[in-house]
Amino acid sequence: MTISIRTNVAALNARHQLGKTTKNQESAMTHLASGSRLSSAKDDGAALQLSNRLSSQSRGLDRAIHNANNGISVIQTADGAMSETNDLLQKMRTLALQSANGVNSDDDRATLQHEVLSLNKEVNSIAESTAFAGDKLLNGLYGTKSFQIGTDSGSAVHLTLHNMCSDDEMMGGTTLQAQTTVTDNWHVAQDANALTIHFSGQNTPAINIAAKVGDNIEELATYINGQTDDKVAASVNEHGQLQLFTGKSQHVESISVSGSLAQALDFQAQENVTVDTLDISTVGGAQQAIGVIDSALKYVGDTRSSLGALHNRLTHAIDNLNNVNQNITVSNSRLKDTDFAKEATSLTQSQIRSKATSAILAQAKQMPQTTLNLLSQ
Repeated sequence: MTISIRTNVAALNARHQLGKTTKNQESAMTHLASGSRLSSAKDDGAALQLSNRLSSQSRGLDRAIHNANNGISVIQTADGAMSETNDLLQKMRTLALQSANGVNSDDDRATLQHEVLSLNKEVNSIAESTAFAGDKLLNGLYGTKSFQIGTDSGSAVHLTLHNMCSDDEMMGGTTLQAQTTVTDNWHVAQDANALTIHFSGQNTPAINIAAKVGDNIEELATYINGQTDDKVAASVNEHGQLQLFTGKSQHVESISVSGSLAQALDFQAQENVTVDTLDISTVGGAQQAIGVIDSALKYVGDTRSSLGALHNRLTHAIDNLNNVNQNITVSNSRLKDTDFAKEATSLTQSQIRSKATSAILAQAKQMPQTTLNLLSQ
């Protein structure tokens, strides 16, 4: 081995090893201080890229969960208001049944009609005042809105809220009234007992009715109700005129009749009626009001059922998003988080090696002194 005073090879080697040990020590301390194994791209470039994608996905899932919860909040607000609307309609139906009773006088029916008008105002008040974050929900202005419940484009659900004002066409239907006023001795004749009810709308087939010969007008109304499977409500007013009603909730745009019985009773042109136009101050109006309110109740109930189904869907979507987000977070943790046991061990090793290397470096610096000792002899 050459002894030199110009180049201290041993010191250079010791310094090099000390530099490496110091870097390892700094890296371990950085990982321990930050809690992240991927403090920079040099730590693990591929893992850093994957971790960034997982972080982006996790943030998107958090936002999607928040969006879905917003949708549930809107649904709950609308459903709560429609629940009250349903209760008001039920009360109005009870009043209509009470008014149709023959024990009531005209003054009694006028009082009942006054209460119906008051309840109708509240139905409209609920529809106009129900709002969420400034958006009116039940007056027909909300329409359809999307709620993003996924991390990718297109992962959205649509929420549609309908008009619940009492004058909306879906809160009623179409009525036909016979012009013929029958007497107590009127009965269905053999040659005039055919009645066909036609519907326009979503391909609703016509209903053919062969009325029972000899039935009076009340029995005829009862028979029609039994043959039309709730699509048509038949009633008789105080003048003995037959009334036919079908609701818009049955997806029927209009109604017409034909046949020998229709000609005998002489039905007038159809008329649109809603909860807003109810008049139970007469027996005929009270009878008709029952069918109109039943149609409105079906419309409100169908809307609430649709919202309930969407509510359940959003709830399940949130459960799935939480599950996915949990697994994504765990996966990202495996990539990014510091293994404290491993890094603490590495730091301890580096510290010991650093002390040892520093001691060796000090010894290496003393080696040129040997050369001076040679020269002094």
